[in-house]
Amino acid sequence: MSKIITVFALFFSLLSSGQAQKNVVRLPIEIWNEEILLKVMVNDIEGTFIWDNGFTITGIDSAFAEKCNLSKPKGKLLATDGNNKKVELVEGKCKKISLGTFEEKNTKIIVLNTYNFTQTKSKAIDGLIGTTIINEYNWYFNFDSSFVEISKKPFSNKGLELPFKIIGGSLNHQIDLTINGYEAPCRIDFGYNSDDIIMNIKGAAYFQNNKASEAYGITSFSVSGASQMDTSYIVKDNYTFKIANQNLGFLPKVSISPIHNNINLGNKFFINKFNVTINCKDKKYILSERKMPEKLNSDKSYGLKILLIDNKFYIGKLSLNPNIKDKKLALMQEVAEINGKTHKDLIDNYFLLKYQKDILNNNEKMVLKMANGTIYEFMPEYDEER
Repeated sequence: MSKIITVFALFFSLLSSGQAQKNVVRLPIEIWNEEILLKVMVNDIEGTFIWDNGFTITGIDSAFAEKCNLSKPKGKLLATDGNNKKVELVEGKCKKISLGTFEEKNTKIIVLNTYNFTQTKSKAIDGLIGTTIINEYNWYFNFDSSFVEISKKPFSNKGLELPFKIIGGSLNHQIDLTINGYEAPCRIDFGYNSDDIIMNIKGAAYFQNNKASEAYGITSFSVSGASQMDTSYIVKDNYTFKIANQNLGFLPKVSISPIHNNINLGNKFFINKFNVTINCKDKKYILSERKMPEKLNSDKSYGLKILLIDNKFYIGKLSLNPNIKDKKLALMQEVAEINGKTHKDLIDNYFLLKYQKDILNNNEKMVLKMANGTIYEFMPEYDEER
Protein backbone atom coordinates (compact mmCIF):
# COMPACT_ATOMS: atom_id res chain seq x y z
CA MET A 1 0.00 0.00 0.00
CA SER A 2 2.80 2.38 0.87
CA LYS A 3 4.38 1.73 -2.56
CA ILE A 4 1.10 2.63 -4.31
CA ILE A 5 0.84 5.85 -2.30
CA THR A 6 4.45 6.68 -3.16
CA VAL A 7 3.80 6.09 -6.87
CA PHE A 8 0.70 8.33 -6.80
CA ALA A 9 2.61 10.99 -4.88
CA LEU A 10 5.37 10.90 -7.48
CA PHE A 11 2.82 11.06 -10.31
CA PHE A 12 1.07 14.12 -8.88
CA SER A 13 4.43 15.73 -8.13
CA LEU A 14 5.51 15.33 -11.75
CA LEU A 15 2.11 16.53 -12.97
CA SER A 16 2.33 19.61 -10.76
CA SER A 17 5.89 20.26 -11.94
CA GLY A 18 4.84 19.98 -15.57
CA GLN A 19 1.97 22.40 -15.07
CA ALA A 20 4.29 24.85 -13.31
CA GLN A 21 6.68 24.73 -16.25
CA LYS A 22 3.82 25.43 -18.67
CA ASN A 23 2.75 28.38 -16.52
CA VAL A 24 6.14 30.05 -16.94
CA VAL A 25 7.83 30.55 -20.31
CA ARG A 26 11.53 31.41 -20.44
CA LEU A 27 12.92 33.11 -23.56
CA PRO A 28 16.40 34.42 -24.36
CA ILE A 29 16.73 38.18 -24.72
CA GLU A 30 19.33 40.39 -26.35
CA ILE A 31 20.23 43.98 -25.56
CA TRP A 32 20.90 45.64 -28.90
CA ASN A 33 21.24 49.40 -29.34
CA GLU A 34 20.06 49.59 -25.72
CA GLU A 35 16.73 47.99 -26.64
CA ILE A 36 15.35 44.66 -25.33
CA LEU A 37 14.94 42.13 -28.15
CA LEU A 38 13.14 38.80 -27.99
CA LYS A 39 11.93 36.18 -30.47
CA VAL A 40 8.21 36.19 -31.26
CA MET A 41 6.25 33.85 -33.52
CA VAL A 42 3.74 35.57 -35.82
CA ASN A 43 1.48 33.09 -37.61
CA ASP A 44 4.22 30.50 -36.89
CA ILE A 45 6.94 32.66 -38.51
CA GLU A 46 9.76 33.70 -36.15
CA GLY A 47 10.66 37.37 -35.87
CA THR A 48 12.80 39.63 -33.69
CA PHE A 49 10.75 42.16 -31.72
CA ILE A 50 11.51 45.10 -29.42
CA TRP A 51 9.77 44.88 -26.03
CA ASP A 52 8.16 48.32 -25.72
CA ASN A 53 5.70 49.19 -22.97
CA GLY A 54 5.65 52.76 -24.26
CA PHE A 55 3.87 51.46 -27.37
CA THR A 56 0.21 50.48 -27.19
CA ILE A 57 -0.77 48.27 -30.14
CA THR A 58 1.77 45.67 -31.23
CA GLY A 59 3.52 46.88 -34.39
CA ILE A 60 4.77 44.69 -37.25
CA ASP A 61 7.22 45.79 -39.93
CA SER A 62 5.61 45.97 -43.37
CA ALA A 63 8.08 43.52 -44.98
CA PHE A 64 7.63 41.00 -42.16
CA ALA A 65 3.84 41.42 -42.34
CA GLU A 66 3.91 40.21 -45.96
CA LYS A 67 6.09 37.27 -44.99
CA CYS A 68 3.59 36.26 -42.28
CA ASN A 69 0.57 36.46 -44.60
CA LEU A 70 -1.29 38.89 -42.38
CA SER A 71 -4.87 39.66 -43.30
CA LYS A 72 -5.39 42.77 -45.38
CA PRO A 73 -5.27 46.05 -43.43
CA LYS A 74 -8.62 47.06 -41.92
CA GLY A 75 -8.11 50.81 -41.71
CA LYS A 76 -5.86 53.64 -40.60
CA LEU A 77 -5.01 55.05 -37.19
CA LEU A 78 -3.75 58.56 -36.38
CA ALA A 79 -1.23 58.40 -33.55
CA THR A 80 1.39 60.58 -31.84
CA ASP A 81 4.89 59.09 -31.87
CA GLY A 82 7.77 59.51 -29.41
CA ASN A 83 8.85 62.74 -31.11
CA ASN A 84 5.41 64.32 -30.66
CA LYS A 85 4.67 63.98 -34.37
CA LYS A 86 1.30 62.93 -35.77
CA VAL A 87 1.70 59.81 -37.87
CA GLU A 88 -0.86 57.77 -39.82
CA LEU A 89 -0.50 54.02 -39.24
CA VAL A 90 -2.18 51.08 -40.97
CA GLU A 91 -4.32 48.83 -38.75
CA GLY A 92 -4.76 45.10 -39.19
CA LYS A 93 -5.43 41.79 -37.46
CA CYS A 94 -3.03 38.96 -36.71
CA LYS A 95 -4.33 35.40 -36.45
CA LYS A 96 -1.74 34.30 -33.89
CA ILE A 97 1.17 35.82 -31.95
CA SER A 98 3.15 33.38 -29.78
CA LEU A 99 5.56 33.95 -26.90
CA GLY A 100 6.85 30.44 -26.34
CA THR A 101 3.75 28.39 -25.44
CA PHE A 102 1.62 31.48 -24.73
CA GLU A 103 -0.60 32.54 -27.62
CA GLU A 104 -2.60 35.66 -28.43
CA LYS A 105 -5.19 35.10 -31.15
CA ASN A 106 -6.95 37.53 -33.50
CA THR A 107 -4.84 40.35 -32.14
CA LYS A 108 -5.09 43.92 -33.36
CA ILE A 109 -1.80 45.14 -34.85
CA ILE A 110 -0.45 48.10 -36.77
CA VAL A 111 1.86 47.92 -39.77
CA LEU A 112 4.87 50.24 -39.75
CA ASN A 113 8.42 50.69 -41.04
CA THR A 114 10.88 49.75 -38.28
CA TYR A 115 13.78 51.36 -40.19
CA ASN A 116 12.39 54.78 -39.27
CA PHE A 117 13.49 54.31 -35.65
CA THR A 118 16.24 51.65 -35.89
CA GLN A 119 18.01 53.56 -38.70
CA THR A 120 19.69 50.37 -39.91
CA LYS A 121 19.10 47.39 -42.18
CA SER A 122 21.99 45.43 -40.67
CA LYS A 123 19.72 44.03 -37.95
CA ALA A 124 16.29 42.70 -38.84
CA ILE A 125 13.83 44.21 -36.37
CA ASP A 126 10.44 42.78 -37.28
CA GLY A 127 8.23 44.69 -34.87
CA LEU A 128 7.41 45.88 -31.37
CA ILE A 129 5.47 44.10 -28.65
CA GLY A 130 3.11 46.69 -27.17
CA THR A 131 1.01 46.92 -24.03
CA THR A 132 -2.07 45.23 -25.53
CA ILE A 133 -0.03 42.02 -25.21
CA ILE A 134 2.43 43.00 -22.45
CA ASN A 135 -0.35 43.72 -19.94
CA GLU A 136 -1.78 40.21 -20.35
CA TYR A 137 1.27 38.73 -18.62
CA ASN A 138 3.82 39.19 -15.86
CA TRP A 139 7.51 39.55 -16.77
CA TYR A 140 10.82 38.88 -15.08
CA PHE A 141 13.83 40.31 -16.93
CA ASN A 142 17.19 38.92 -15.82
CA PHE A 143 19.66 41.09 -17.72
CA ASP A 144 22.66 39.47 -16.03
CA SER A 145 21.76 36.09 -17.57
CA SER A 146 19.99 37.43 -20.71
CA PHE A 147 16.56 35.85 -20.32
CA VAL A 148 12.97 36.82 -19.62
CA GLU A 149 10.39 34.71 -17.83
CA ILE A 150 6.72 35.22 -18.70
CA SER A 151 3.84 34.07 -16.52
CA LYS A 152 0.09 34.43 -16.17
CA LYS A 153 0.61 34.63 -12.40
CA PRO A 154 2.56 37.43 -10.67
CA PHE A 155 6.14 36.63 -9.69
CA SER A 156 7.05 36.67 -5.99
CA ASN A 157 10.59 37.93 -6.54
CA LYS A 158 12.39 39.91 -3.85
CA GLY A 159 13.48 43.50 -4.32
CA LEU A 160 12.35 47.10 -4.15
CA GLU A 161 8.62 47.22 -4.92
CA LEU A 162 7.27 50.16 -6.94
CA PRO A 163 3.50 50.36 -7.50
CA PHE A 164 2.28 51.66 -10.87
CA LYS A 165 -0.96 52.35 -12.71
CA ILE A 166 -2.14 51.26 -16.14
CA ILE A 167 -3.41 54.28 -18.06
CA GLY A 168 -6.79 53.84 -19.73
CA GLY A 169 -6.74 54.04 -23.52
CA SER A 170 -2.99 53.84 -24.10
CA LEU A 171 -2.59 51.00 -21.54
CA ASN A 172 0.86 52.44 -20.74
CA HIS A 173 2.47 52.13 -17.31
CA GLN A 174 2.42 55.25 -15.13
CA ILE A 175 4.46 55.76 -11.97
CA ASP A 176 4.74 58.73 -9.61
CA LEU A 177 8.00 60.68 -9.45
CA THR A 178 8.91 63.43 -6.99
CA ILE A 179 11.38 65.93 -8.46
CA ASN A 180 12.66 68.75 -6.25
CA GLY A 181 9.54 68.26 -4.14
CA TYR A 182 7.13 68.44 -7.12
CA GLU A 183 4.81 65.52 -7.90
CA ALA A 184 5.39 64.37 -11.49
CA PRO A 185 3.28 61.51 -12.93
CA CYS A 186 5.49 59.69 -15.42
CA ARG A 187 5.05 57.09 -18.17
CA ILE A 188 7.50 54.16 -18.19
CA ASP A 189 8.81 53.63 -21.73
CA PHE A 190 11.22 50.72 -22.28
CA GLY A 191 11.28 51.59 -25.98
CA TYR A 192 13.07 54.87 -25.23
CA ASN A 193 16.82 54.26 -25.10
CA SER A 194 18.35 57.71 -24.81
CA ASP A 195 18.41 59.83 -21.63
CA ASP A 196 16.99 58.34 -18.44
CA ILE A 197 14.07 60.79 -18.22
CA ILE A 198 12.62 62.90 -21.00
CA MET A 199 10.03 65.59 -20.45
CA ASN A 200 8.20 68.38 -22.20
CA ILE A 201 9.49 71.94 -21.81
CA LYS A 202 6.84 72.48 -19.11
CA GLY A 203 9.02 70.27 -16.92
CA ALA A 204 11.59 73.07 -16.73
CA ALA A 205 9.48 74.42 -13.85
CA TYR A 206 10.77 71.52 -11.72
CA PHE A 207 14.35 72.73 -12.17
CA GLN A 208 14.11 76.50 -11.68
CA ASN A 209 17.19 76.56 -9.43
CA ASN A 210 19.27 74.00 -11.32
CA LYS A 211 21.97 74.47 -13.92
CA ALA A 212 21.52 72.76 -17.28
CA SER A 213 23.52 72.18 -20.44
CA GLU A 214 21.97 73.24 -23.74
CA ALA A 215 21.92 71.72 -27.23
CA TYR A 216 20.13 72.35 -30.51
CA GLY A 217 19.32 69.94 -33.30
CA ILE A 218 17.87 66.47 -33.94
CA THR A 219 17.52 64.60 -30.65
CA SER A 220 15.99 61.21 -31.50
CA PHE A 221 14.32 58.86 -33.99
CA SER A 222 10.82 57.44 -33.66
CA VAL A 223 8.07 55.86 -35.79
CA SER A 224 7.92 58.92 -38.07
CA GLY A 225 11.72 59.13 -38.39
CA ALA A 226 13.96 61.93 -37.11
CA SER A 227 12.68 64.51 -34.64
CA GLN A 228 12.36 68.12 -35.69
CA MET A 229 15.25 70.40 -34.75
CA ASP A 230 14.76 72.09 -31.42
CA THR A 231 16.52 73.19 -28.25
CA SER A 232 16.98 70.64 -25.47
CA TYR A 233 18.27 71.08 -21.93
CA ILE A 234 20.05 68.41 -19.86
CA VAL A 235 20.00 68.33 -16.05
CA LYS A 236 22.38 65.80 -14.48
CA ASP A 237 22.80 66.57 -10.79
CA ASN A 238 22.03 68.69 -7.72
CA TYR A 239 18.31 67.94 -7.58
CA THR A 240 16.18 65.63 -5.43
CA PHE A 241 14.47 62.57 -6.89
CA LYS A 242 12.12 59.85 -5.69
CA ILE A 243 10.23 57.17 -7.60
CA ALA A 244 7.02 55.84 -6.00
CA ASN A 245 8.22 57.69 -2.87
CA GLN A 246 11.47 55.66 -2.83
CA ASN A 247 14.97 57.16 -2.87
CA LEU A 248 17.22 54.97 -5.04
CA GLY A 249 20.47 56.76 -4.22
CA PHE A 250 21.27 57.99 -7.73
CA LEU A 251 20.04 60.75 -10.03
CA PRO A 252 18.87 59.96 -13.56
CA LYS A 253 19.84 62.31 -16.37
CA VAL A 254 16.91 64.48 -17.51
CA SER A 255 16.33 65.80 -21.04
CA ILE A 256 13.84 68.67 -21.41
CA SER A 257 12.57 69.66 -24.85
CA PRO A 258 9.42 70.93 -26.60
CA ILE A 259 9.40 67.83 -28.83
CA HIS A 260 8.82 65.40 -25.96
CA ASN A 261 5.42 64.13 -24.81
CA ASN A 262 4.79 64.76 -21.12
CA ILE A 263 7.30 62.85 -18.90
CA ASN A 264 8.79 59.48 -19.87
CA LEU A 265 11.16 57.24 -17.92
CA GLY A 266 13.38 55.38 -20.40
CA ASN A 267 14.82 51.89 -20.15
CA LYS A 268 18.34 53.02 -19.17
CA PHE A 269 17.04 53.93 -15.72
CA PHE A 270 16.13 50.26 -15.20
CA ILE A 271 18.33 47.96 -17.25
CA ASN A 272 21.69 49.59 -16.46
CA LYS A 273 21.41 48.79 -12.75
CA PHE A 274 18.56 46.35 -12.10
CA ASN A 275 16.98 43.05 -13.01
CA VAL A 276 13.31 43.94 -13.34
CA THR A 277 10.09 42.13 -12.49
CA ILE A 278 6.93 43.68 -13.95
CA ASN A 279 3.79 42.21 -12.43
CA CYS A 280 1.06 43.65 -14.63
CA LYS A 281 -1.65 41.75 -12.75
CA ASP A 282 -0.97 43.32 -9.35
CA LYS A 283 0.65 46.44 -10.83
CA LYS A 284 4.12 46.33 -9.27
CA TYR A 285 7.63 46.76 -10.55
CA ILE A 286 10.22 44.89 -8.46
CA LEU A 287 13.84 46.02 -8.82
CA SER A 288 16.75 43.82 -7.74
CA GLU A 289 20.33 45.00 -8.16
CA ARG A 290 22.28 43.45 -11.02
CA LYS A 291 25.41 41.46 -10.28
CA MET A 292 26.96 42.88 -13.46
CA PRO A 293 25.68 46.46 -14.01
CA GLU A 294 26.08 47.96 -17.46
CA LYS A 295 29.02 50.27 -18.03
CA LEU A 296 27.63 53.80 -18.14
CA ASN A 297 28.18 56.05 -21.14
CA SER A 298 30.51 59.03 -20.77
CA ASP A 299 28.99 62.29 -19.52
CA LYS A 300 31.37 64.16 -21.79
CA SER A 301 30.71 65.29 -25.34
CA TYR A 302 32.43 66.41 -28.53
CA GLY A 303 29.95 69.28 -28.66
CA LEU A 304 28.30 67.92 -31.78
CA LYS A 305 26.67 64.85 -33.27
CA ILE A 306 27.03 63.74 -36.88
CA LEU A 307 24.11 62.15 -38.77
CA LEU A 308 23.85 60.43 -42.14
CA ILE A 309 21.30 61.95 -44.53
CA ASP A 310 21.08 60.84 -48.17
CA ASN A 311 24.52 59.16 -48.01
CA LYS A 312 26.24 62.29 -46.70
CA PHE A 313 27.45 63.25 -43.22
CA TYR A 314 25.97 66.40 -41.66
CA ILE A 315 26.17 68.09 -38.27
CA GLY A 316 22.80 67.14 -36.77
CA LYS A 317 23.25 68.55 -33.26
CA LEU A 318 25.41 71.18 -31.53
CA SER A 319 25.84 71.81 -27.80
CA LEU A 320 27.51 74.50 -25.69
CA ASN A 321 30.93 72.89 -25.34
CA PRO A 322 34.57 74.10 -25.28
CA ASN A 323 35.15 72.12 -28.50
CA ILE A 324 32.79 74.36 -30.45
CA LYS A 325 34.34 77.70 -29.50
CA ASP A 326 36.42 79.37 -32.22
CA LYS A 327 35.27 76.84 -34.83
CA LYS A 328 33.09 77.84 -37.76
CA LEU A 329 30.45 75.15 -37.37
CA ALA A 330 26.73 75.16 -38.12
CA LEU A 331 23.82 72.74 -38.14
CA MET A 332 23.47 70.77 -41.39
CA GLN A 333 27.03 71.65 -42.35
CA GLU A 334 28.42 68.83 -44.49
CA VAL A 335 31.20 66.60 -43.15
CA ALA A 336 33.36 64.55 -45.53
CA GLU A 337 35.15 62.24 -43.06
CA ILE A 338 35.19 61.24 -39.39
CA ASN A 339 38.63 59.95 -38.36
CA GLY A 340 39.22 59.08 -42.01
CA LYS A 341 35.93 57.16 -42.30
CA THR A 342 33.30 58.00 -44.92
CA HIS A 343 29.67 56.99 -45.37
CA LYS A 344 30.93 53.83 -47.12
CA ASP A 345 32.48 52.75 -43.81
CA LEU A 346 29.68 53.97 -41.53
CA ILE A 347 26.79 52.93 -43.74
CA ASP A 348 23.79 54.07 -41.68
CA ASN A 349 22.91 56.07 -38.58
CA TYR A 350 23.09 53.04 -36.31
CA PHE A 351 26.77 52.43 -37.16
CA LEU A 352 27.55 56.15 -37.31
CA LEU A 353 26.06 56.96 -33.89
CA LYS A 354 27.54 53.82 -32.34
CA TYR A 355 31.00 54.76 -33.64
CA GLN A 356 30.74 58.25 -32.14
CA LYS A 357 29.57 56.81 -28.82
CA ASP A 358 32.37 54.21 -28.76
CA ILE A 359 35.21 56.67 -29.36
CA LEU A 360 33.68 59.06 -26.82
CA ASN A 361 33.49 56.31 -24.17
CA ASN A 362 37.13 55.44 -24.94
CA ASN A 363 38.12 59.12 -24.50
CA GLU A 364 39.53 59.21 -28.04
CA LYS A 365 40.15 62.15 -30.34
CA MET A 366 37.66 62.84 -33.13
CA VAL A 367 38.98 64.47 -36.31
CA LEU A 368 36.46 65.90 -38.77
CA LYS A 369 37.30 66.75 -42.34
CA MET A 370 34.62 69.11 -43.58
CA ALA A 371 33.28 69.08 -47.13
CA ASN A 372 35.17 72.36 -47.79
CA GLY A 373 38.47 70.72 -46.75
CA THR A 374 38.78 72.32 -43.29
CA ILE A 375 39.98 69.94 -40.57
CA TYR A 376 38.86 70.20 -36.94
CA GLU A 377 39.99 68.18 -33.92
CA PHE A 378 37.88 67.40 -30.85
CA MET A 379 38.56 65.78 -27.48
CA PRO A 380 35.80 64.76 -25.04
CA GLU A 381 34.81 67.72 -22.83
CA TYR A 382 31.95 68.44 -20.45
CA ASP A 383 29.18 70.58 -21.92
CA GLU A 384 28.88 73.98 -20.29
CA GLU A 385 26.07 74.42 -17.77
CA ARG A 386 24.12 77.61 -17.19
